[in-house]
Amino acid sequence: MEEPVLAICIPYNQETQNSGNGNMLAIAPGSKEKCDEMYHKAIALGATCDGQPGQRIPDVFYGAYFRDFDGNKIAFNHFG
Repeated sequence: MEEPVLAICIPYNQETQNSGNGNMLAIAPGSKEKCDEMYHKAIALGATCDGQPGQRIPDVFYGAYFRDFDGNKIAFNHFG
């Protein structure tokens, strides 16, 4: 994915929207390796794991999830 995308979604678990449930910042750094590198850097700086790096949908979507100091959910992802 090479262009910015804005998605507005209903929380997946049907619970009330809050920080990280119904909103999330997603960054596509360009490769699976960059996703891993940036995820591990975030964890090293004190972020909390919210999903280890890995292939989520075979040959389609790779993602790594963490929460920042305020509890906001952030993802590094790669399509492919």
